[in-house]
Amino acid sequence: MTFAKPNKTGKSTPNDVVMTNPDTASWIVNYFNPNGICLDPCAGNNAFYNAMPSPKIRLEISEGLDFFKFTEEVDWIITNPPFSIYDDFLLHSFKIAKNVVSVYRANLIIFSGKDVSSSEIIQQMGQFQDWEVQVKIAPEKSESIIGSDSKNEPGELFTVEVKYHLSQPHTMRKKRIMDLMIALMCLVLSPVLIFKNTGRLCLMNLLAVVFGLKTWVGYSLPESGKSALPRLKKYVLEASGRFHQSLS
Repeated sequence: MTFAKPNKTGKSTPNDVVMTNPDTASWIVNYFNPNGICLDPCAGNNAFYNAMPSPKIRLEISEGLDFFKFTEEVDWIITNPPFSIYDDFLLHSFKIAKNVVSVYRANLIIFSGKDVSSSEIIQQMGQFQDWEVQVKIAPEKSESIIGSDSKNEPGELFTVEVKYHLSQPHTMRKKRIMDLMIALMCLVLSPVLIFKNTGRLCLMNLLAVVFGLKTWVGYSLPESGKSALPRLKKYVLEASGRFHQSLS
């Protein structure tokens, strides 16, 4: 894998000569499935040009075919442009083409800890020390990404934000409706429950649910209060199946 350093001179540099792998070019062209007149303004080794359907046009500055002097309208531009003048190149592309597909230099690389060994990751990371490229690692069986922009700075930890269905308003409404339906069914049995040993407790819990002071099923949060789970009202039954004895 080769990366070209961008510069602000406004002119292409030798580092801009980065040939695209033919298999990669073929995959990109097949993915977008272009039709109409196609143009590769930086033909190079013809990786994109050979994969394009006809009619097609190729330009190559090393052959005296300057893209900035080309003004004919085309339907598609698919190319690997010179990164040092990428902005100007892209602006001219939009002037003459309806659709533009452009390979852009990588500024962030994330290695998969599942698919790439640690030794190989370390070896590859050494290649990017002199480039403006951030390197991070996604460990296997983890929802986090770790990495640092510099070997002299501590790494950062990026985690996936977990959103529980129970924290959504519409799910909470469904839970409340279910609480009321169960409470109404229990009210029918209330004359029977009152004569049971725990009848008074059941009746008090039933009324607490009806008035929205409790929910039938809930869970205990850590004493610290720090939890990703949404906070619920006091419960009658814990999710583990334990009956809550308190009348409060």
